[in-house]
Parts: sequence; C-alpha cells; structure tokens
Amino acid sequence: MTKSIFSLLQCILILTLSACGAEEQRLALVIGNSEYRTPRFKLENPKNDASDMRKNLKKLNFNVMPDSDDLSKNEMQSQLQTFSEQITKNSVALFYYAGHAIQHRGENYLITIEGDALNLKQVFQAMESAEPSISIIILDACRDDPFVVYDPILIEEYGNFPNKGKSQVVIKKLSNQSFQIQFFEYNGKVSHYSNLSSNLLKKIQKVFQNPALLEDKVYALNFVTKIVFNLSHTPLVNRSLMASFAGFEGSIAREPSGMALIEGPKGSITAYSTASGSVAYDDSDEYILQLISKNESFPKKDNNKVVIKKISDERYLVRIFETSGHITHYKKFSDELFKMIKEKVDAPHSLSDQLFIEELISNLKHQRYDSRNAPYTRHLLKHMMEPNLHIAEVFLRTRQAVLDETNGKQIPWEHSSLTKNFRFKILKTTPQIRFQ
Repeated sequence: MTKSIFSLLQCILILTLSACGAEEQRLALVIGNSEYRTPRFKLENPKNDASDMRKNLKKLNFNVMPDSDDLSKNEMQSQLQTFSEQITKNSVALFYYAGHAIQHRGENYLITIEGDALNLKQVFQAMESAEPSISIIILDACRDDPFVVYDPILIEEYGNFPNKGKSQVVIKKLSNQSFQIQFFEYNGKVSHYSNLSSNLLKKIQKVFQNPALLEDKVYALNFVTKIVFNLSHTPLVNRSLMASFAGFEGSIAREPSGMALIEGPKGSITAYSTASGSVAYDDSDEYILQLISKNESFPKKDNNKVVIKKISDERYLVRIFETSGHITHYKKFSDELFKMIKEKVDAPHSLSDQLFIEELISNLKHQRYDSRNAPYTRHLLKHMMEPNLHIAEVFLRTRQAVLDETNGKQIPWEHSSLTKNFRFKILKTTPQIRFQ
C-alpha cells in the first residue's frame, strides 16, 4: 500500500513539474559590427562579443539566428524582419547589438558597417509587432558618439560658400562630376574637401538631382553619416572632425554623449552598456605625453599622462594614467596604430603632442586589445550563466562589475517594463519526499 501511494505521488510530482517547468520558446538575434568600411571606424571587440554571446545563448537553450555580423542597413532590416516572423506569443525574444551607435535629437541609431544609421525604434517595432511573452534588448554600443551630426546645405554652381557657420556640411556643385565639401564645425573650424570617392560622388549627385530627399530627417542623417565615414580616412578629418566628434575640443553644446533614454516595448527590458549622457572615458581632459626607453621604468602614479615605452622597433607598450587614478595598459595595436606610434617615437617633433594624444586615445579606447571582450559584455557573459538569477539581478551584478573595472566611468543602465519573471539559466532541484 505504501509503495502504491509513493508511486502515485511520484507521478503527480512529475506531472506537476512538467506543467510548471514547460520552457518557453527562446529566440535570439545577435549582431556585431566590427569591420566598418572606413578603417578609422573599425572596432576590435564587437565580433568577439557577438560570437561569445551566441555561444552562451545556445547553451541557455536560445535558438540563435545564423551569424549576423558586419551588416549593411538592408541586411540588418532583413534580419530583423526574419527574426520578427519567427517570434510567437510564447517566445522570449532577445536582440543583442555591439558596434557603433549615436544619439541624435533624442533618437538612438545603430551604425551599419557602410555608415548608414538604423533607428533603434525599428528594432523595438519588429519585436513589439510579434507580441512575444518577453522582449530583451541588449546594446553594447560604442562608448561615445562617433560624430556630431551636421546639417547638410546644397549650393549650386554659381553660389558662394557661407563665410561662417556651425555644425553644417556645405556641398557645392562645380559640375555633374565635381563637387566641393566644406565642414563648418561646432567650434568654428572649417575643413575643405574636393577629392571624393566614386561611391560618395554618386550619393551627392542623387541628392542634387532630388534635394527634397533631405527633407526626410532620417535620410539626411544617413547622407551626412556617409560623408563623414567616406572622408574620415584623410589626415585633415582625423584631426579636425574626429577630434570634435570624440569631444576633445571646446565645450560648446552639441549632441549628448551616450544613448538617449528611450522606453522599449511593453513587456521588455532594454539594457544599455553606458548611461545616457555619459561615456566610458573622459577624453575631454588634456593629457601629457612621455616617451621612455626600454631601460626606463613606467611611473608608478601620474595623472592625465600617456606614457609610451619603446622595447624595440617592433614592440611598444602604452600606459594611460587618468585623473581618477585608473591605469590602462596596451601592448597590441592595429597596423595603422602601430605605424602612428612608431612615427611619433622615431621623430618626436613630427606631430604635435595634443594631436597625437587625441588620435592615440581615440583609437585605443575602442580597441581593447588587452581583452577579447568589451567590459560590459565580458561581465554580462559571466553573470547570465549564473543559475537561477532573475534577469534584473544579472544586470545589477553586471553594472557593479563594470563600475568597478572602469572606476565608475562607464555606467550601464536598463529600462524595464517586464511583467513576468525571467531567468537565463534555470536549475531545477528535485524535492525530497519523506515518509514516516
């Protein structure tokens, strides 16, 4: 009798656990944009972040869409459409993005490898229209705005460039095959360009044939973004435009750094790697440059100093000492950055110190060669695998770890309208049944 009762209770327990523990369908779209068409904008970490995120999500029973890295705007939109079509009302839908992003006029835009801007609202809409049970949006975007957005102005053949302006890009038509561009920057500087790529030339020709295209704010934003990405390989842009984009010069008001606080769809949680209006590093500070030989020692402590140590013609070490006391070490560099460092060390007076420092920090802060992953994703990958943690606790632990690593400079944040509990990793324990 006792054995029969025990067997009956076992059956009831198994059925109850099966009903309560029925797992929802888990779907994920993961995008990492690293190989931007313009070398100046290439990033090292996103491809690694996306790859490692896919591996984790698969272990957590997510059906992850095929590798979706280094996408154009059309490819991103196509992936979003396919993703949306696979979501059901019983789904937990997760979207992850690593790469460049900007904030413009209160809207957030993800930057494709070709320099187009995809409004984050398109991601929200694709997920919301499918009505999943839970939506999770994770954005490990660039630590600052890659550029200030300029208003485009067109001038016909016999028109004159304005004498001055701010935050404008002026394009003058000389002929159907020849155009000149002037950037009037927020700090009053003016930069001139006339040697344009064939790709950029076609886009400018299209706009001159139909100027009404620029009345669409999103089209105008994409148009200017394309110009910036195409011209940024020149030394002049590297100095004048990129210095202002990254916030090195002046304090005149411009687009806020970080991403804007935008509410996600109902039943969702949106996680940002940095807080609105803040960045991971304060590059507005001026740094002092120090070059040392292989026999010299790095200073133990210093504020706002960049120290480069030459080990050999093929090896250099760089340390950045920040005001906060944080020290960052670098020992591997891209070919472009290695050439820049070598040029400076071999001919210390060939470049002004501030110009070199601005370029060096701007490159290094996006290329964390001392780590496979960006800080936010690295800590998120760890904590999402901890069993039975509520999703809010996962992001809380991630935020604490990132704050500790960056000495409080990078502040992750979330916006949540979740109406259900969710745990990435669930470990079920078998209840113990005792008979007296």
